[in-house]
Amino acid sequence: LKLRIGECSEGKLQPSRFQFPEGNRGSIKLVEDPTLCLNHPGPGMLQLWSCNANSNHLDFTLHSEPSGWIGAPHFDYPHKNADAEHMDSPDLKAVTKEAEKRGYAGFSVFRGRGAYLKNVSHITIKELKYIGPTNPNVFYF
Repeated sequence: LKLRIGECSEGKLQPSRFQFPEGNRGSIKLVEDPTLCLNHPGPGMLQLWSCNANSNHLDFTLHSEPSGWIGAPHFDYPHKNADAEHMDSPDLKAVTKEAEKRGYAGFSVFRGRGAYLKNVSHITIKELKYIGPTNPNVFYF
């Protein structure tokens, strides 16, 4: 994934570095201007927004990701017949190893307990479905 700077930045600020919250939850601030934070206003969208804004879209939960994989909280790959196999293992390293061995491009983890490996060799973020802020599913691809 790449951060794309749209026209609204008008060349005034080109974000390049972010400050992550202490622990694993909080706002992600722009190093160049710590009054601006990442905001997640909707599915597949990120924007810079005032850190002082009254918005629940400024709060991020950071997850420890397996090397080479990106976790997308509250997303899933909803296509029929995509589930190839289920693993009961909560060990992400074991799940990623199995996915890589079988050539799967992604898998879902529900409540950190079990994984549903997807029988596809390529997945883009546009193919993922946002399933709501309270859904504990994390999709790794």
